[in-house]
Amino acid sequence: VWVDDVEQYHGFGEADYSVDVISELASGFVADAPVDDPLFAFLTPYGPHAGRNHRNKLTKGMPAAARRHGKDVRCDGLPPLWTPAYAEADVSDKPAYIRGESPPPYANGWPLGKICRSMLAVDEMVATMEQQLTAAGRNNVLWLFMSDNGMAYGAHRWDFKSVPYSTPIPLNVHWAAGRGTTPRTESQGVVNIDLAPTLCRLAGCNMRADGIDWSPLLSDGESTIARSQILEQLPEGVRAAPPWQAIRTAQWHYIEYATGERELYDFGKDPWELTNRAGRSNYAAVQAELASDLDVLLDRTPGPSPSPTPARTPSPTPAPTTRPTPLPTATPTPEPTATPTPLPTSTPTPEPTPVPTSAPTATPSPSSEQPSPEG
Repeated sequence: VWVDDVEQYHGFGEADYSVDVISELASGFVADAPVDDPLFAFLTPYGPHAGRNHRNKLTKGMPAAARRHGKDVRCDGLPPLWTPAYAEADVSDKPAYIRGESPPPYANGWPLGKICRSMLAVDEMVATMEQQLTAAGRNNVLWLFMSDNGMAYGAHRWDFKSVPYSTPIPLNVHWAAGRGTTPRTESQGVVNIDLAPTLCRLAGCNMRADGIDWSPLLSDGESTIARSQILEQLPEGVRAAPPWQAIRTAQWHYIEYATGERELYDFGKDPWELTNRAGRSNYAAVQAELASDLDVLLDRTPGPSPSPTPARTPSPTPAPTTRPTPLPTATPTPEPTATPTPLPTSTPTPEPTPVPTSAPTATPSPSSEQPSPEG
């Protein structure tokens, strides 16, 4: 851990659990801050990540909980994570790197017990922070809970991250002094790069940033944000997955790989991205328009693009059928609890239900239909 540019080494004792170390440092930060000064704390607990346990042994793809939570019964009986995309049976229309993957090792869904137990320390950290802020007399606190990325956890046979398939990222907002405690769900799409301009605006500053200020969404239920498309990129590739770039709208997800492979998904009919429509004649106009829009976004965006640049040759595909998820949403939530809860409140995973309640309503899709992209 680096504290004020000084490296601190921690061992493997109970007090050295990384989430607890971060919690203690954050508590000290709040306690030492002048009470009349604004305060910003960005906490990134390592809890749900795979790592080393108290015996300094790698945990093989599963997180290591704090020793006090190793057998915590609150996580017993938690059903595994399963979606219609889990261990996808027919991957013949997927890119080569997915076709080369074996089904996940868990037949009935990805187990969540160890993830849940790792999050109990995170929950305690939140409770500690809330108590510390209250003790310091800070009563105008904006809480944001989110993940840095989603995880496939066996969806489309992929067990990691860094691929374009949809996994909802939780973003929960609580600001009792600013907008009360009545829960509300916003379905508008926001992304993590929006946090900087949003928080800056709420703090009374202005800044140039890549994201969009969505603070108006917190003040009323009527505001909208000016975004109809999202650019997604992984210029380096990871494991067997090649570099890729993609454009996402409320209805469409179009992906280009450096290999020349293409994917196109219609969230309205196939929210779990099981049927690749790239290369189909009745989707040719949609694909061409999305490819053009993707070029425009790339031209406006500094930074690397996948190399080699994907060629504009759609790949023919077959098809299966069924239902992922809308864009990440900003969801105000009730007061953060002061006691640990059994579920992993910030785990970057899709909802463990076959069909999300916010999924777009499916509509019939005759093969002769000529769809058109949104935005």
